[in-house]
Amino acid sequence: MHTADVGNRAGVEVPLVETSRSASMQRTPAAVRSGRPAGRSATRPAGGRRTSPGSHRYPQPVYRRLVAVFLASCLFGVVDATLWNGTSTFWIANMSAAYLALALAAGASVARRGAPAAMFIAAASTTVALAAFYAWRVETQHLDVYSAQQQFLRYALPGLICSPVFGWLGHRWAGRRQPLALLPLALALALEHTAWQRHLGFSPGPATPWRVEIALGISLAVAALLAVAMRRGRTGATTA
Repeated sequence: MHTADVGNRAGVEVPLVETSRSASMQRTPAAVRSGRPAGRSATRPAGGRRTSPGSHRYPQPVYRRLVAVFLASCLFGVVDATLWNGTSTFWIANMSAAYLALALAAGASVARRGAPAAMFIAAASTTVALAAFYAWRVETQHLDVYSAQQQFLRYALPGLICSPVFGWLGHRWAGRRQPLALLPLALALALEHTAWQRHLGFSPGPATPWRVEIALGISLAVAALLAVAMRRGRTGATTA
C-alpha cells in the first residue's frame, strides 16, 4: 500500500514531492550532497590521518634524505683528511673539483624540492665536509684548533660562493633533465691540473691521479653532449 493512500485514509495530506525528495537523499552519496566532488575527496588511511591524493609524490621523507646527504658529506671529509695525511695521496686530497662534485650531487638529491633548496643543501653539505675534514685532522693529525679554524674559514667562505652554484646545476640536471648542467663540473675536472701547474710553476704530485681526473672530465663532457644530441634527435623524429 502506498504512503499517499495511507495518508488520505487517515485524513492527512502527505506531499508526494517531499517523500520522493527524502528517498532520493538517502540514495545520494554524502560527497555529492555536500557539494564536494567525489573524485577530489580526501582519503583517510588506516591510521586515521587525512591525506590528499597527491601526497605520494615524495614517498621518501625529506629528513631521511638530508641525513643521508650530511652523513655522506662527513664521510667525504674524513676520507679526504686521511688521504691528505699520506705522502703519495696528498695531491689526491687537494683536488678541489671533488668538492664541486659533492655540491652538485647534494643539489641533485633534493632537486624536486626546487632550486633554493638545492642551493642551500649544496652549501650546507660542503660546509659539513670541510668541518669534518679539519675536525679529523685535529683529532688524528695533531693540528691545533686555532689553525684548523683559520684554515676552515679560509676555504669555507669561497665554498659558500661556489657550492650553491653547483647545487643549482645539480637541480637543473636531476630536476629539469638538462645534461648541459654537467659541463661546468666536467671543465673543472679536466682543467684543474692545468690550473695547479700554472699556479705552482710545476706539475704537482704523481701524474696518474691527474690523468684519471682529466679522463673523468672529458668523459663527463662527452656524455653530456651525447645526451643532448640524442634528445634533439628524438625531438626531431617526433615532430617529423
